[in-house]
Amino acid sequence: MVAGNPTVTNTRALPYIEAHFDRPKFEGRLKETEFRLKKIENELRSTERRVSDLEESVSDLKDVRNRFISTYKRDILSNDTETDRVIIRSGNRFVHGGDCKRNAELYEAPARRRDFDIYIKLYGLHPGIVRSSISYRPTIELLDRHATAVSDQKIKLPTNFNDLFVQFIRALETSNFDEDYLINPTSSVTVAYWAFLRHCPV
Repeated sequence: MVAGNPTVTNTRALPYIEAHFDRPKFEGRLKETEFRLKKIENELRSTERRVSDLEESVSDLKDVRNRFISTYKRDILSNDTETDRVIIRSGNRFVHGGDCKRNAELYEAPARRRDFDIYIKLYGLHPGIVRSSISYRPTIELLDRHATAVSDQKIKLPTNFNDLFVQFIRALETSNFDEDYLINPTSSVTVAYWAFLRHCPV
C-alpha cells in the first residue's frame, strides 16, 4: 500500500483482472444492496415501534381487567377499598381517554373504520401518519391529552385551546415529525408543545 492506496505486486495479473472486473455492474449491485439494507432498516424500525405499542397494550389491558374486578367489589359487594378506587380511576383513564396509537390501528384493514375526519379532529393527524411517523413519547402523550379533553363534555376548554393545538401540529409537520425536539428548547415545535400543555386542562 502506497500513500494509503492499494498496490498490485503481481502486475501480470492486471490484464486478467481488468478484463473480468465489470465496474458498472459492481456499482449497480452495490446500490441494489444498499437499497435493500435501507428497506430492512425501515422495516426493523417499524417492527420495533409495533412491539413497543404491544408491550404497552399488555399493561393497559391489565388496568382494564383490574378495573372489572374492583368495579364488581364496589357495585355488587360494596366492600371496595382505597386501592380498588385507585384501580378504577386508572382503568377509567384507559377506557375513556385518548389513545392515538391504538385508535390508529382501528383504521387498518380488513375491517377498518373510514371516518378519518373524526380521527383527525381528535388527534390532529391522519391515522396513517400516526402509525408510521409518530413514536416520540411526548408527542403521543400530547395528542392523547388533546383527544381526552375535546371528547369530554365536562371539561371546559380555554378559548385558545384549538389554536394552540393547530400551531403545534403545524410546527410538528414542518419539522418532518422531529423525534427529539425537546432537546432544543428554542425549536418551534418545543415552543408550541409547552404553549399547548400550559393551557391543556387534562
